[in-house]
Formats: sequence, C-alpha cells, structure tokens
Amino acid sequence: MKKPTPGTTFTTAQGIIPLLIDTQAVQNLITITGLRKLQPDATLVDTTKTFTLANGQRIPVKHKTLLSGILGITSQFETIELWAMHDIPFDGIIGINMLLT
Repeated sequence: MKKPTPGTTFTTAQGIIPLLIDTQAVQNLITITGLRKLQPDATLVDTTKTFTLANGQRIPVKHKTLLSGILGITSQFETIELWAMHDIPFDGIIGINMLLT
C-alpha cells in the first residue's frame, strides 16, 4: 500500500472517498469528518474497537465516539480520530470529508 497523496481514494465498505493530506500532519493520525443523523442502534465504543477498511485492514479508534454500522456520526459535525496500525503506512493526517445521509 503506497502512502496516500491528495487525490487518491480511501476505500471503505460503504464506498470510495477521496483523501486530503493536512499540511500540519501528525504522524499516523487519520481524521474523518462528516455529518449523519444519529441512528437508534448507535453504540458508544471504546478504544479497543476498530474501523475496518474494505480490504480487511482494521484501524483502532483513538477516542470514544458514536458508531452506527460501520461509521455513524452524530447529528452535528464532529471529528473522529483513528490511529493507524503500524502496518498501515499513513505518514500524516488524512482528512476524509464526507456527507453521510
């Protein structure tokens, strides 16, 4: 897996999302920002939970956050931070900007 550059895509089970690289990058930090109504089945997860990519790679969740299905975001904009595992060669913050409806 190559290190991502602006314009490349991030594939999840829900679709392909373009990547943006933050110039103020912090090593191995992924930021996902989006908007979604809170679903009734949303659960609060702890840092032992993971976000699974379509290719099977699992990324641990850094902070407690609301997840519903694969990725659930509260009714307000918020940031979810995930630490990449050591075998995922991300070298900076990746902003995954998406509007979940």
